[in-house]
Amino acid sequence: MSADIEEMMKRVTGSDGVKGVIIMNTLGIPIRSTIENNEETVKYTSLISSLLLKTESALNNLYTRTSSLGHRHYHHGNSPPLSVFRLRTKLHEIVVTPVRDFIMITIQQPEF
Repeated sequence: MSADIEEMMKRVTGSDGVKGVIIMNTLGIPIRSTIENNEETVKYTSLISSLLLKTESALNNLYTRTSSLGHRHYHHGNSPPLSVFRLRTKLHEIVVTPVRDFIMITIQQPEF
């Protein structure tokens, strides 16, 4: 793993409210995790990988439809790349950030 990814992971881990950080590859395989329970890490990466595939499919669908609102349209398979995906519940906030060839999952306390 590159030094800049390591540095980013350290910086995020040190932030207030962060419960854990997981780095996975684009295939959903965990590369590094601050979560001690390996089963928990695998559960997060598996579910987030599935959610990302569905999200990308939905974005492709949204951006291939004609809109009367004058929004920019993309051809199938060329939707704008996902930059951040955030999921907030009463227990946790999960932030998914694609970074080059890796995906960073941050689990943190929600701020209500």
